[in-house]
Amino acid sequence: MTAWLHSLAGRFVLASLLLLPLFLGLSGLALERSFRHSQESALEEQLKSTVYLLMGAAELEGEQLWMPEQLTEPRLNQLNSGLLATIGDNQQVLWQSASSLATTLPPSTNSLRTGQQQFQKPASDEQRYYQFHYDVSWQQASGDSRQLRFSVAQDRTPMHTQLSAYRQQLWQWLGGLGLFLLAIQLLIMRWGLQPLRRVAEDLQAIEQGEQQQLQGNYPREITPVTENLNRVLESQHQQRERYRNTMADLAHSLKTPLAVMRGQLQGDGSDVDMDQQLERMDQIVRHQLQRAVGGSSASHQLLPVEPVVQRLVSTLEKIYQSSDIQFTTELDTNCQFRGDEADLMELLGNLLDNACKYGAGKVTVGAELDGKRLQLTVDDNGSGVPPQQRQAILQRGTRADTSQAGQGIGLAVVLDIVSGYGGELHIEPSPLGGARFRVVLPI
Repeated sequence: MTAWLHSLAGRFVLASLLLLPLFLGLSGLALERSFRHSQESALEEQLKSTVYLLMGAAELEGEQLWMPEQLTEPRLNQLNSGLLATIGDNQQVLWQSASSLATTLPPSTNSLRTGQQQFQKPASDEQRYYQFHYDVSWQQASGDSRQLRFSVAQDRTPMHTQLSAYRQQLWQWLGGLGLFLLAIQLLIMRWGLQPLRRVAEDLQAIEQGEQQQLQGNYPREITPVTENLNRVLESQHQQRERYRNTMADLAHSLKTPLAVMRGQLQGDGSDVDMDQQLERMDQIVRHQLQRAVGGSSASHQLLPVEPVVQRLVSTLEKIYQSSDIQFTTELDTNCQFRGDEADLMELLGNLLDNACKYGAGKVTVGAELDGKRLQLTVDDNGSGVPPQQRQAILQRGTRADTSQAGQGIGLAVVLDIVSGYGGELHIEPSPLGGARFRVVLPI
């Protein structure tokens, strides 16, 4: 074992066996953590969209809350579907979805605060649900307002099952990759050390007298060593030649008198052994993850745009009533959207919500037909988006203004939906002085 560690190959293999599992293990933990974070962020957006759906469908008359018997999210209508929803105030639950009739949704411990959003993760194995709460001040026809909390919860079992499958597949791939990289490193090590074996063969040939110097075309990292060895060998050869010449001259000078007294004078040389060591070379291993985008789940149903816009505007007026936001609609009544209504709701809902957050009190939403394309615009009178930030804010987790609460995911979701329908998303200056988000979709 000690002799093996004194070899370059042994040290290289030992370093690989120590560092490669550590590197792959840390990479696996980072990928697993990133996957979990991505899944939880996507779930938060889904639950938020479901809350928007509930707010768009809710009607409050006095103390009575009215909800349609069948909601557009089918899982809310199915018992034990894993997706639960409730609407209530500080005193009681005013409505709960059919899916939650056999399940009690854990209550939120925080008091109602208008505009507050809460995304709660299971803190222990006993807690089964991811929860999203949205507190709003609901404006009634009588002019009174009422504090309501919209709560949606999702069973964690599907996500944990998906995470377990991802974890198992990830570690299988990393294990296989580790074995593959180790085999590649052994081959590279064998190929990289081949010039040293050639040096050893040349030294053996010199020792046997078959050649005088190291010969061959060596890599430039070894060339200084071989050149120094050749200079040492040349110096020793010259010293031996001078020694032999001196001894020959002395023998020749004393040849006659010594021939009478002793015989012929003879001399010996000595061999010189030399050992050389080179520094060890490190190898760098790199690994790539590829991502699926999922496309949009678009259907071929034609939906009128105006009712969806009116529902969203009505909902946002209730949410942001304390901000005195003035909504203006410029809608062509003939505009239709080919696809899923939930996608259109999420697309426009995110854009309008951003306009309310970052605008200065005025929001305009427009829809018109441009040939065979539907063009949707959302304008605000805020500070706008600088040209150098327009591409950056479309990336997940990037935000141009951190003064407002958020995760920087909304615009990325909008871009995913638009891309899934083969459309385009443009960020431009608004006639109102702020930002215009213009969506172009084929119909």
